[in-house]
Amino acid sequence: MRIFCTSSTIFPQEWATNLVSEQTMIDLSEFSYHARRLIDLCELRNQKFMNVNQFRFGLSPDQDIIFIADFHEAINRLHHVRKLEFDWAAWHGEKIFLASPTNFVPSFVRVATDKRATANISLFGIAFSFLSSVIPTMISKFPEYRF
Repeated sequence: MRIFCTSSTIFPQEWATNLVSEQTMIDLSEFSYHARRLIDLCELRNQKFMNVNQFRFGLSPDQDIIFIADFHEAINRLHHVRKLEFDWAAWHGEKIFLASPTNFVPSFVRVATDKRATANISLFGIAFSFLSSVIPTMISKFPEYRF
């Protein structure tokens, strides 16, 4: 839930600090471990889930980069991560923090594993997919489970 909330928040440039990125990366690590474990326990490895290559505000980073779409691939890369880099996207909508030179949105992470090249994962996309697709699938398969 914190990843969803953080990636849905606009920050002033002055707040785009290591504190936000460090806490989000800790949350992402914990999330990916538990999400993968739930998928294994519920035997949902072959289930297709909502794509994770989406953003809360319909924005994309200034660079022309490709994002992982498959939920399982994103979770597996986070599970086998060797290098993880946090990145912000400039907010191009209505300025929220008027005194700040730029407003930013915590946007994505770059993930490198021991066996795969670096790839990009949308923070909002992976959280939204889990909350909107994975959890409902688990509940429909196991109605006695509550989240």
